[in-house]
Amino acid sequence: MAALDLKARARQAFSLFTLSLHPRRCDSSECTGNHPRWKRTTSNTGRVRLHGSSFCLIECFEREIRRTLEQTQHADSFWPTKPRRIPLGLIMLSRGELSNHQLQRALEAQACAGRGRIGEWVRNLGFAEEAQIAAALAKQWACPLMRTLPARPANDSVPLQLLQSFRMVPVHFSKVNRILHVAFAGDIEYRVLFSIERMLACKTEPCLTTKAQIEAALARVQARNPSEEKLFENCDTEEMVRILSNYSARLCAAEVRTAHCGEFFWARILSGANSIDLLFSRRRILPTSAGYTAGDWSFPSDQPRR
Repeated sequence: MAALDLKARARQAFSLFTLSLHPRRCDSSECTGNHPRWKRTTSNTGRVRLHGSSFCLIECFEREIRRTLEQTQHADSFWPTKPRRIPLGLIMLSRGELSNHQLQRALEAQACAGRGRIGEWVRNLGFAEEAQIAAALAKQWACPLMRTLPARPANDSVPLQLLQSFRMVPVHFSKVNRILHVAFAGDIEYRVLFSIERMLACKTEPCLTTKAQIEAALARVQARNPSEEKLFENCDTEEMVRILSNYSARLCAAEVRTAHCGEFFWARILSGANSIDLLFSRRRILPTSAGYTAGDWSFPSDQPRR
């Protein structure tokens, strides 16, 4: 038995040695193939999954990330325009929540000010309560209405900066069907929902609620310990490539997921059971009370600036 055990161990060691000398090929058509796995112990050269394919760190990974970033610069132009919906004022008029005179006054006030949405002017003029406007919005968007939100968010995997920027809160997650329900207080950002699906490998369903409920829920999320995330502002493509490459190498990343969220480029670096979210913006983000770490171009071993 001891001899057989020794033979089994020898075969296993030989197979591991053979695998290290003949690693699986990189999926990049431009890969030179000069990245044997034994270099991983002496350098940052390794493999990382991106968009379902495996790439060499660092050259092939940087090339693919650069290509992805260049494509996202034109992502908005390929996104379909917002579908035509019944105007909110007409919905409230048909529900008997506004009179013709009140709707006309709200429209005149909106035209005079040159800003704001009709729902805001209806509320400011005292013609309807916030709950009535939220119910009309839910009918306009053909989605459920949640009058109250849970005391605890359903999922803390979405970066706090994104939740605050798009005024949304995850409210329920079905583990069986992997569906994440996300609440909004105004326009439903379908582009962001698509990005969440891509990053979290789940489906999303939107719902509507009042602005007061969203603000209270965001305050509760902020009071908790948010997931580790960093925000980098005023950065160009080459800076973003360098940061993503360095973080992936330092953390020995197994997979990197990316998505375009409005003005943000969201990258999630997964290493074993751990993950870190990196958010990039090509402009300066206005200061908020968010509990995220501002991007300082530092690496995981550096002391972040707060």
